[in-house]
Amino acid sequence: MTPRDLPTLWSRLARWFSGETKAVPGNCVENAPPSASTAKIRDDVDPFSGSATPVVSTDHSEHADSTQAPEQIQGLAQRCFSAADIHEAVDTLISSARLNDQETLLFHLEMATLFSIDSDRMTALHFIRTAMESPVALTRRASPLIVKKALALGHTDLAAEVFIRDLLESSEETYISDKEKQIIKKSYNNMILEKQKKIEHGHDLLLDYLKSHLAEYRDKSGTRKPLLIEIGTTRENVPGQGSTRKIAEFCKNNQLDFITVDMDPHNSHMAAAMFSTMQVPFQAITAKGEDFLKDFPDQFDFIFLDAYDFDHGKHSALRQSRYRKFLGEPIDEQACHRMHQECAESVLEKLSEWGIVCIDDTWLDDGQWTAKGTLAMPYLLEHGFTLLEARNRAALLARQHG
Repeated sequence: MTPRDLPTLWSRLARWFSGETKAVPGNCVENAPPSASTAKIRDDVDPFSGSATPVVSTDHSEHADSTQAPEQIQGLAQRCFSAADIHEAVDTLISSARLNDQETLLFHLEMATLFSIDSDRMTALHFIRTAMESPVALTRRASPLIVKKALALGHTDLAAEVFIRDLLESSEETYISDKEKQIIKKSYNNMILEKQKKIEHGHDLLLDYLKSHLAEYRDKSGTRKPLLIEIGTTRENVPGQGSTRKIAEFCKNNQLDFITVDMDPHNSHMAAAMFSTMQVPFQAITAKGEDFLKDFPDQFDFIFLDAYDFDHGKHSALRQSRYRKFLGEPIDEQACHRMHQECAESVLEKLSEWGIVCIDDTWLDDGQWTAKGTLAMPYLLEHGFTLLEARNRAALLARQHG
């Protein structure tokens, strides 16, 4: 049996997870009494006041049948989606522990549907990938739901990734041996890593450099534990991004301290939860990055600047709403330039002698640095820094010596 063969009706998921269904001929699922899981959704008092007013029709052919969530989950998702602050509503619901693991998976997939209908593909993908991180998602019972949802919303690469992973990790007998399966799995994982490498942002540039030069840096800097600061915490769990997690994993494995800073409390909340799961003492701080660096009392060794977005004209309504709420205005190109220059001024003052700075989302256009580095790059280059490398639309710099 493959994931394609497993039952995928959303309304039966809770009973399927709880083991209160049994297979019958034709790959159907026989009805069973409501489980404690489904009863819990119905009996709890909803944390959001008022009735659930649908923000979209749930009868769209693209999202109907096997990818449609139970009504209770739809109601919760619709209330969050129509809330004044979507992220705060979602964080409140998830933090309340009202939903168990399988219900949380369903909720995140339903949020993906709502954002997809709203033409926000990136946030939709974020919620699918968030669902994939659920403990329940690791089971083959959940894989069909994720695959079907990814396909229904047009994320075919992700659907293929989950489907193939599920086949390769299956213990069921196939025409290939376990040894052959491991060879294929290794080859497939390498293909995925190679593909992801091509779309990684500036954090990949910084981490690649540190992997090669960290021992040398420790020799020069003495016994103090190095500190890496990230200005601009990860917002969406999507391929090519996820800098906060990747930097945190590197720092954990290489005994570095790590602080990530963002003006949006939702992003800090997600990072803090991740640090707790990783069991690391790293800090997720809610503040404007330029203010944090200006007030920071000590030296730091490495810094990744990836905060205020440049205005490429394609930002989602949700992202623009976060800027309006926390900065009082939508994304502004000139404000982006000024913010990163202010950060560069603090870098000049507080970066350690042998430290490294990486600025994301900047590149040369007709000989001029653009986007986030429009002002910050010339400032640093005019004040004793040298360009080590530029790729992935990012620039890596260090102080000149000798």
